[in-house]
Amino acid sequence: MPGAPLSKDLKDRIVRWYYEDQDTMAEIAARARCAIGTVSNVLRVYREYGEVQDPFRQYTGRPSKLSEADLKFLDTIVVANPSLYLDEIQQRLRDVREVLIGKHRPSWISRMLGQFMSDGTPFLEPEQKMGGGKKEYRRGT
Repeated sequence: MPGAPLSKDLKDRIVRWYYEDQDTMAEIAARARCAIGTVSNVLRVYREYGEVQDPFRQYTGRPSKLSEADLKFLDTIVVANPSLYLDEIQQRLRDVREVLIGKHRPSWISRMLGQFMSDGTPFLEPEQKMGGGKKEYRRGT
């Protein structure tokens, strides 16, 4: 199953690491936490088009409700308090960033957060809390 798509920023860093820092594809893959084939594809697109995103590729599906700034905000609050409940994360996102995310989307939110965690550990393993019935999401080990 393919992982989450790489952000434009990460693709730019992959190109910089390869051409400026002279890192190998294996080093870059480990650093970017992706497959060597993904690194190769990013570099191929950059060589072909002079940019990290294929200008002719058609993207399908609904656009994300969360911008990169929203995702970075989520990363910051979860790193600061990794035992937040999903509804508390959603409330903070609503209060500070004015973005509404429905409660029926926890797996989507966990996937989005997973690609932006700053320390690279797996994120969001649900644990059912006793009594309240809320799911608590904790960083994996």
